[in-house]
Amino acid sequence: MNRRVLFAVAIVMAFVVSNASAQTVERLSFDEVLHLALERSTSLKSSASQLELEAASVRAEKADFLPNLNMSASPSVNFGFSFDQSTLQLVNERTWRANYSVGSTLNIFRGGADLATLKEARFSYQAADYSHDRTTEDVISEAILNYLQVIQDKEQVKIQQENVEAQRQLLSRIEEFTRVGTRPVSDLYQQQAQLAQDELTLLNAEHAVQISKARLIGQLKLNPVGDYEFDAPPTDEVALEPTTYDLQELIQIAFENRTDLAAGRRRIDAARQGVKASRAAYWPQIDLSGGYGSSYSSADQLDRSFSTQFDEKRSGDVRLGFSIPIFNRFDTKYRVEQAQVQRKTAEWNYDDLEQRVALEVRQAVLDYQTAVKSLEVTERQLRAAQQSLDAEQERYNVGASTLVELSQARAQYVSAASNRSSAIYSYLARTRLIDYYVGRIKPDQTIF
Repeated sequence: MNRRVLFAVAIVMAFVVSNASAQTVERLSFDEVLHLALERSTSLKSSASQLELEAASVRAEKADFLPNLNMSASPSVNFGFSFDQSTLQLVNERTWRANYSVGSTLNIFRGGADLATLKEARFSYQAADYSHDRTTEDVISEAILNYLQVIQDKEQVKIQQENVEAQRQLLSRIEEFTRVGTRPVSDLYQQQAQLAQDELTLLNAEHAVQISKARLIGQLKLNPVGDYEFDAPPTDEVALEPTTYDLQELIQIAFENRTDLAAGRRRIDAARQGVKASRAAYWPQIDLSGGYGSSYSSADQLDRSFSTQFDEKRSGDVRLGFSIPIFNRFDTKYRVEQAQVQRKTAEWNYDDLEQRVALEVRQAVLDYQTAVKSLEVTERQLRAAQQSLDAEQERYNVGASTLVELSQARAQYVSAASNRSSAIYSYLARTRLIDYYVGRIKPDQTIF
């Protein structure tokens, strides 16, 4: 019986240890978060694949300048009556034949189409490269904002935990006051209700942390059932050094730095080359081609061997071909029109993007200025709320204040502390968004 009990205890302990090991908390710094975000981003991988496709397109267009080379062979057997082209005679027997040839064609002139399509491919590659850089910036910005949201929500939990603990201590004092009869029992009931309300607020704050963590875990593609902690310095250690920005200067920096704008300019260049390539079909084409081959026939009248025939029947030619377009059912005209529409569309899209960039920078500056002002206001608000709470607590302890007044002072303090924390992390987020919108955000950039 004792052995069975020991065995059962051992199984339970093993399960507990295994479960505790499975729930080991993995701590991730911001640098590790950023590394994982860049390494596992699907959009970044797709962007890299598109860049590879554009690079392959450039290589293909370069290859169009090279001559082609084709080799053909056609062994055959004929039965019955037929004309043997190698002997120029009619035969009525089984005949074995073999022909081989090697040919090559070199394009000499196509109206500049080859050069235009090569330039178009190069511009498209450069646009894809810039787009890949902007996608990298998108991933970095998203990781920063998601990370800051987790840290901000954790700070809110910390504030609510401190508030709940203070409310519990106050409840203990009120219980003692009501026991000795110095406070009415209504204060006890009121405090119990307030504590329950604050515990609910804490529960909601903890839920918000889990939601923001899930968002970051999803971006990093971490194990959904894992337990993760994201580290950050306390708010009182965060450097807050507001900067005065000049809107016009920032917009100019954005126009120079934004890789999506650079990609738009390259798309316009590519579209212009597409128009040139389409117009090249109006020009004549000149090709240089040549061929070399030989043949064999078993019906040879001189009864020459296979190797002898292939040696004696060798022939070759060199040709210079001209092709002048006269009428192609307006195909070239329509292709030029399509290319021109694509060019205009690229130009319109760039104009819209440039306008959007300027407005994004404008909005980012306004948000940043509001965040800076919030830092100043919430600092004063928190200091005043702390002083008010301390004074009200002393008055309540000596019976000069009511619980309602004390509760109001504490609620104001908790609200001020929450606003202060939100202001700090909002300031950090707005600072990084300015870097993002002007195209200066980098993988090695810190956020604290």
